[in-house]
Amino acid sequence: MKKPGKTVEIIPFVMGSCGTWDPQNDSFMRNLCSRSYLKLFQKLCVSDTLRWSRDLFIEHVTGVRQYDPAAFPTYDFKYRPEEQEEADPLAPQRPTVNQQVSEVSSD
Repeated sequence: MKKPGKTVEIIPFVMGSCGTWDPQNDSFMRNLCSRSYLKLFQKLCVSDTLRWSRDLFIEHVTGVRQYDPAAFPTYDFKYRPEEQEEADPLAPQRPTVNQQVSEVSSD
């Protein structure tokens, strides 16, 4: 329900996945903060975006998680849930103890 005298405006804040900053963000941010803080905020956003993009890429290529959820200040970390480990069908399999014993005793 719309109250008289109150207006709401939704403004998208755009960051590219490779850390690009949309110049149209500046006009909106100038209403919220000083020009010097805007420059700092740009650097922080670009840096954070690049860090997460790099972590996602490295995790995708290597399969090794690149961040420690315990390092974040919140204990309710649900941005990227833990993934189930799946057995790699192409990975070499280690023989079980029974297989090793039977091979040694058959000689």
